[in-house]
Amino acid sequence: TDENPDLGKYTIPEKVEIIGSNAFSGAMITEVTIGKDVTTIEPYAFSGVSDKDGKSLSGIPGYFKGKYCSKLEKINFADGNLPLSIGEGAFSGSAGELTEVTLPRNLTYLGKFAFMGRTKIKTVNIDLDPYYAAGTEIKYEESAFAWSTANLTPSVEVVNLGEKVPVIETLSGLFGSSKLKEINIGSNPNYSIGYVPGTQTQQALYNNDITKILYYFDAVEDDYVLPETITEIPAGTFRAKGGLTGITLHSGVKHIGDEAFKNCGSLARVTILDSTGENITALELGNNVFQGCDELVEVTLPTRMRKAGSGLFKGCKLLENVVIPEGVTELGDEAFSASTDY
Repeated sequence: TDENPDLGKYTIPEKVEIIGSNAFSGAMITEVTIGKDVTTIEPYAFSGVSDKDGKSLSGIPGYFKGKYCSKLEKINFADGNLPLSIGEGAFSGSAGELTEVTLPRNLTYLGKFAFMGRTKIKTVNIDLDPYYAAGTEIKYEESAFAWSTANLTPSVEVVNLGEKVPVIETLSGLFGSSKLKEINIGSNPNYSIGYVPGTQTQQALYNNDITKILYYFDAVEDDYVLPETITEIPAGTFRAKGGLTGITLHSGVKHIGDEAFKNCGSLARVTILDSTGENITALELGNNVFQGCDELVEVTLPTRMRKAGSGLFKGCKLLENVVIPEGVTELGDEAFSASTDY
C-alpha cells in the first residue's frame, strides 16, 4: 500500500530449495528476492501475481488471467552456488511493471514463456558463470521473453552479456525482434560483433572465431554476405528478419538449422556457394529453413548439398524454379508446398 510500501516485498528464506508451481499465484507483491539456496522455480510459480486490489488471480498453468494487472516491479536473485532452473511460465503474467531483469550467475535452465505477459522489459542482463553450472547442461528456451502466446516477439531493446557467459545458441529465439538494437559483450572473449560496413551500427553477433552466427540485427534493408569463416547457422537465426533482401553463404557452411530463414518477408535471393578443389564440405539443412519467405524468387543450391528436412520452401509462392542437386539423398516432405496452413 502507499502507507506501507514494504508490505509488497518478500524474500524467499534461506534453506528453501524449491518454489512450487503456483506458489505465489495471485500474491500481492511488488518485489521478490530469490534466496541463495533455491535451485528450482517450478512452472508458473509466480504466474498471475495480482494488483494491490487482489484482482485476477491466476494459479492455472497456461492461463494468464492476471497479465493485465500484474505489479511485480523487481526480481532479485541472491548469489547461489548451485545450478538454478526457472521453469516454463515461472513469472508469466506477473512482471508487467518490470523494465529490467538480471539473470543470475547460476541459471542453467530458462523455460519458455518464463517472463511472458505484455511486459515492459527493455534490458536483460545475463551474468551466467559456467563455474556455478557444476557440469549441468545450459539451456535457455526460445520464447522465454515472448510478448504473448499469440505474439512471440519480445520487447527487449538491449542485452548485456557478462564477461564469462558462454555461447548461447538460442539468442535469436530469446530476443529476436526489430526492437533489439544492441548486444553488449564487454570483455567477454566468447563473442564477436560485426558492424554494418562504414558504421558503428551492429549487424551480427558471432562466436569468437566467427564460425557460427548467433544473431542478425534488422539494421538495414539490404543483402547480406556471411563471413567466409562461418560453418554453421543455428536454428532461427534469421527468422522473420524483414530487412533481409538477399543472402550469400560461402562454401564452408555445412549446417543450416531449423527455421533459420523462416518468414523473412523481404528475402528474394538465396545463394549458397559450392566447394572448390578436392575438399568438399557437405551441406545439410534442417526443417522449414525457408518456409514463408513470400518474396523468394531466386535460389542457387550447391552440388555439395546432401540433406534437407521437411518444409524447405513451404509457402514460397513466388518461387518457380529450383534445381535440386544430384547428390541430395534426403529431401523432407512438403518441400515445395505452396501453403503454410497445413
